[in-house]
Amino acid sequence: THTANVVEKCPPDTELRLAALFHDAGKPQCFFMGDDGQGHFYGHSAKSEELCNCALTRLKASNCTKKLVCELVRFHDRDIVNTKNSTKCRKTSKKLRFFFVEQLPKRVF
Repeated sequence: THTANVVEKCPPDTELRLAALFHDAGKPQCFFMGDDGQGHFYGHSAKSEELCNCALTRLKASNCTKKLVCELVRFHDRDIVNTKNSTKCRKTSKKLRFFFVEQLPKRVF
């Protein structure tokens, strides 16, 4: 029900809804039961992105749509820490800036 709720709460935008639909698609294949008795889903974002790309290719989505949706899926659970010394943070922020700063406001507002 989580995925259905996320899709339902998305603005009526094709790419956002596709990303919401696929964001956790890789979880079943990545499930791991830890020694602590808790389930973990290590690497599920990458697997979800792979499944999303395959599905969108079969659906003959445009390259632009595939790129945007797959990036949203890949980074959906990434913590972005505001640190000058974090190369990983800068790279992630730069990749996401296009969508969250330039594209999302045009789509939602």
